[in-house]
Amino acid sequence: DDPEPDDWLEALGTETGTIRASFGTKPVEAAMGPLWNEVKTLQSTLTAALTHHHALTTYTITEALLTWAFAIKSGYDLLKHQRGLLDFTDMVEKVKTLLESQHGDWIRYRLDRNIRHLLLDEGQDNSPTQNAIFTHLAAELLAGEADTTSPRTVFVVGDMKQSIYRFQGANPHLFLGLRTTLQQATTATSLFTETLTTSFRSSSPILALVDATLAPHAATLLSENALWPTHTSAYHNAYGRLELWPLIPYTPPTSWQGDGWAPMGPPPV
Repeated sequence: DDPEPDDWLEALGTETGTIRASFGTKPVEAAMGPLWNEVKTLQSTLTAALTHHHALTTYTITEALLTWAFAIKSGYDLLKHQRGLLDFTDMVEKVKTLLESQHGDWIRYRLDRNIRHLLLDEGQDNSPTQNAIFTHLAAELLAGEADTTSPRTVFVVGDMKQSIYRFQGANPHLFLGLRTTLQQATTATSLFTETLTTSFRSSSPILALVDATLAPHAATLLSENALWPTHTSAYHNAYGRLELWPLIPYTPPTSWQGDGWAPMGPPPV
């Protein structure tokens, strides 16, 4: 019988599911003669086939995951609508929609009468929707900055290196764009910028690792290197330790045990 693909993989593959880079030493190659070239050709063919197989597996799993996710999302949205509920994302989206609706000017005017100071913390984690809301409020607030009897302020703080909310749509480039927006909305003498380079939270080894990791990407992340400072620790003699753990390779299961949808049962005592 002709060998199955799994037979070829078992004969020419490794324990991690890849094709062997070498099948023998020079004496083995000489002993095999013309057959060696056929083995090398088979090696290339299997490598390409395995790459396509992995891509197809990834596609199949991703398609199933997205099908499941869309079904869950549709059911979740229907349940919220039936019960008249809003989650955090809904509230952010609806505020943006309201500010940009035909009643937006009136709403911003009403808000402006009650807001004198606007503070944005962790600005690097703003999503496009959150950034749009802040921009609308800041523009309305700063439109009355000439009123010296009741000054208005907008304060924005953030650190590009600490942007960790990508899963919620965070885009650190928006943080840089806010400065341009505020520059256009204020006079040259009323905008103050300050770069803080001393950390009161982390020790020197931690900061050095962060800088070394992100520095090669500064050119693609930032429009100007002046906004990418090197941070130093306020505690120069503080102890710091870094541990880089090896990655654990994924081992696919050889078979499924039982019903994958069955409850896992109570946790072990």
